[in-house]
Amino acid sequence: MNGISSAKEQRDGGIKLLCPICQRKLQYNIEFDATERFDKLLEACMKLGLEEEANFYRKIKEDLVKSAIKARPIT
Repeated sequence: MNGISSAKEQRDGGIKLLCPICQRKLQYNIEFDATERFDKLLEACMKLGLEEEANFYRKIKEDLVKSAIKARPIT
């Protein structure tokens, strides 16, 4: 995973997303639901007025649901 060292780097680099491999590793180790994660990110962006980011997370969530990829933790 690539880190971000400042708010400026975040703004300049655009929206960051875990690669599928890193996301699955985290799901396996800390057991989270990816759909729920994107719901919460979407909600936070909407509360903060970050429309571009909200649309990004909304699209990812829709794609995740459509793809039928296992979003729940691996048990």
